[in-house]
Amino acid sequence: MRLFIAAEIPDKIKKELGYLLDDFKRFDGGVKWVEPDNIHITVYFFGDVRESDYNLLDESLKDLGSVVSPFEVSIKRVSAFPNPRRPRVIWCGVEDSSEMLKKANAFVRTVIMEKGINANRDEREFKAHLTIGRVKRMSNNTLVNKILEHSDASFGSFVIDSLVMFKSTLTRKGPVYEQLNRYNLG
Repeated sequence: MRLFIAAEIPDKIKKELGYLLDDFKRFDGGVKWVEPDNIHITVYFFGDVRESDYNLLDESLKDLGSVVSPFEVSIKRVSAFPNPRRPRVIWCGVEDSSEMLKKANAFVRTVIMEKGINANRDEREFKAHLTIGRVKRMSNNTLVNKILEHSDASFGSFVIDSLVMFKSTLTRKGPVYEQLNRYNLG
């Protein structure tokens, strides 16, 4: 099973992000845009996990709420990895002054290591963001200009009170996400 744990985004913010995506889609066909309903904050991408490892992971993540409390985040800025002038992944920033997303990510990493779960071992520093597009090819600088134009955008705030384990199935039309379990915080 291809798995990840994430925070869901409220419909109101998904709608605002949909307007942003519509603006981007008008000018550039070289980007694979994420459908607004699929936008989320990934806390950890596990990759392909055996069912036995999933069961161990699921059981361990039930303790997440004793370590991470509900918290508020704001969705602000549009930018890109590795940088706005050479975009490969276009994203919206997630401001989390409580740093609870980092704490959740650290908890998950610890579970994987301590339980010996066979999953993706991501050693990069955690940076909360919403992926909204993946650049396949750039025809001109219009994409860079659009990213810079929206660099100060703000899409709202909300409280995260649970995280969700998703199964991701890749299809020709894009990924299909299935909720496997919800872990309440606090």
